[in-house]
Amino acid sequence: MRKVKLSLKNQARDRAGRNLLSSLIVYGEIETTLPKAKFLKSKAEAFFAKLASIDNLSRIRLSKSVLYSPADEKVHEIAFESIRIFKLSHRFGDNAPMARVVLKLKDDTAKDKKAENSKEKKTGGAK
Repeated sequence: MRKVKLSLKNQARDRAGRNLLSSLIVYGEIETTLPKAKFLKSKAEAFFAKLASIDNLSRIRLSKSVLYSPADEKVHEIAFESIRIFKLSHRFGDNAPMARVVLKLKDDTAKDKKAENSKEKKTGGAK
């Protein structure tokens, strides 16, 4: 797999990735250039896959080492499903392609509603 460089040195690229990932977790969606969006998608999917495969203490250590403080507290509350990239128009100043990155979360409320509906059907709707 080809490594995305983003015309940055190694340390600056890592910090830019941390900033983008932290902002995505805190705000739920961000608007950035298309190359940074693709870089963020690969970094976020790898982070969430690793986060799902480890225990609680390791999860806390990993989130503190990868994310900045507002995001590392919020990451344990969310249920990650996928990341979507929507292409936007080009930026006015330098004609760079822009994109909106959206963090899609698992909808637990839909599961709860389905469970309630199935309970009502089994009991006949009478209380």
